[in-house]
Amino acid sequence: MFNLFNLFKGKNKEELDSPPNYVDPEPIPQSPPLTSKNSLSQRQITHQIIEETALTNSATIDELDRIAQERSNRLYDERQQRVHNFNPFELNTKNVDTSPLSSVEKYFLKQMSEQSIENPTVYAYWVYEYSLNFETTMTKLLVNNYLQISDSFADLDYLTVVELKSILKQSGLSVSGKKAELIQRIKTNISIDQLSASLNDKNKRYMLTSKGKEAIAGLPKSMTKNLELEDHCLECIFKNNINEAYKLVCENELNKTIPRGIGMNWKQEYEKGLSSFKLQLYTNFLEHDTDFIPKVLKPYELQLKACVILGEFFGVAISKSADLFMRITDSSHISKSEILSTLQEMQCKLLTSMQQHTFDILHG
Repeated sequence: MFNLFNLFKGKNKEELDSPPNYVDPEPIPQSPPLTSKNSLSQRQITHQIIEETALTNSATIDELDRIAQERSNRLYDERQQRVHNFNPFELNTKNVDTSPLSSVEKYFLKQMSEQSIENPTVYAYWVYEYSLNFETTMTKLLVNNYLQISDSFADLDYLTVVELKSILKQSGLSVSGKKAELIQRIKTNISIDQLSASLNDKNKRYMLTSKGKEAIAGLPKSMTKNLELEDHCLECIFKNNINEAYKLVCENELNKTIPRGIGMNWKQEYEKGLSSFKLQLYTNFLEHDTDFIPKVLKPYELQLKACVILGEFFGVAISKSADLFMRITDSSHISKSEILSTLQEMQCKLLTSMQQHTFDILHG
């Protein structure tokens, strides 16, 4: 479906959630060294890599493909290096942030639960969309007792049956039985100190503490993972301060390591805000009664409209607007399919008005 802010939705950041494919018909030239890498922040190095792999209009398609591949590889390598350089056994506890966790930090905490210490999976969006510094955030989670490092008994759950039998053999114990039986036999007959001596740190995991479990209990689905920003924007929309909500979204993009939207000038968008027509369009949409809303959803008409508007501002799929709607309302008795279909129809009505206005301008 056509989106009002379709231009905004193209993510100007690499999808780096898995190792890049290095197979290329042309070899990638040696990347220039990063200037004073240790003295630069994560944001600075990311921008330096982007500047050094600039995509120009004069380049051929093959050149653009090669440059994009080089950029992707370099960003991936830099991000992985930062993750793997972090040593949870040697934390710098000086000036650790002790403030309550933000919603983004809570979602990150949830993802890090049971992750391997040796090779954790840290998706690219944490770095580029949320500007999350892995070392700083992990130090905060560990020092403030939201995460802990697994003990040797907990590590047993992640060993293979062959590895478990090897431990039992070394202690002259029976190797018969299923995996659960092998683990229990080890725990019963081998002390945790003896077990720790035979295992190494590569089996260690990040585990939630009771405090960590409490922090993520009931963590809902959301539009953006940034619940504080969503709630602030919704508060503005409910008060008919729609332009203020839009500027909050623009400000959020400006704070990202890599803002979304190829060629999008978010500083300019923030400064000028919504055009008078768009502001009037959203205001009319918000204030006027909508007759096609199902009876069961009619009491939530304002919330539905606000979720559609905010979904357009963030440039997300309508399913994300549905997640937001279900988070802010007591609509558990309503099927998500009905919520989705209603939101889609409302979005279609809104965008049809926008398209009609554009058509009228173009055809005088």
